[in-house]
Amino acid sequence: MAVLTEQRPSPTNPPEVVVRVDNRRNRRPSLVSVIALLLVAGVIVAGLAIAGGWLNLGNIFSSRTTDRSAPVILHRLKNLSSYHAAAATFSVTVDMEKDVSVLPGFLAGSRVIYSGDGTVDATVGMGALDAKHVTRIPDGTLVVTLPHARLGHAVLDLEHSHVMNRDRGLLDRIGGVFLDSPTSEQTVQNAAIQKMDRAARRSNLAAKAEKNTAAMVQHLAATVGAEKVKVRFA
Repeated sequence: MAVLTEQRPSPTNPPEVVVRVDNRRNRRPSLVSVIALLLVAGVIVAGLAIAGGWLNLGNIFSSRTTDRSAPVILHRLKNLSSYHAAAATFSVTVDMEKDVSVLPGFLAGSRVIYSGDGTVDATVGMGALDAKHVTRIPDGTLVVTLPHARLGHAVLDLEHSHVMNRDRGLLDRIGGVFLDSPTSEQTVQNAAIQKMDRAARRSNLAAKAEKNTAAMVQHLAATVGAEKVKVRFA
């Protein structure tokens, strides 16, 4: 702001003093405005450089996964004396429906169609094999007595087993909001395992396991010089 003083002569009055104030503002930009403009310009230039590949900074926004799990704890070592002689693979479709007699299906009830794949192993125990279970008959034949094959429980292949279709009534959907796992597959998985177990018992899996075990024992006996070996299952 500038102050100008000038005198105007007057023929009758004494000299008049006039004060003129110049209110023109300083046109120079402030320091804050300059810094803000430089920051904006820098961000724009950096963005264009990264987008255009001018700066080889790599993927600076890439994610990283850190595994902080505790180490595996070994609880027990156990000796196994069973020969896994055969295995069977099964596929089953479980169609399980639950309804409420007094309400229509779109209000209450559920239906799940589950496709399950799994295997069942057949084993023959070798732990009790000792001198009492190996005898020689008069013609020189070596007789080895083994227990019958046992079938294990079906083991689901979770990678290939899945829910094919699931329908739930309105009330079941609302109630599922208050449950930790409203669409748990445990029930249909257990049903699939039970069906596979029954199918394995009806199959010739145990007979095949015993046949394979007898061939294995005869082969081992032949390697130690036994010419006649007979395996029976008691």
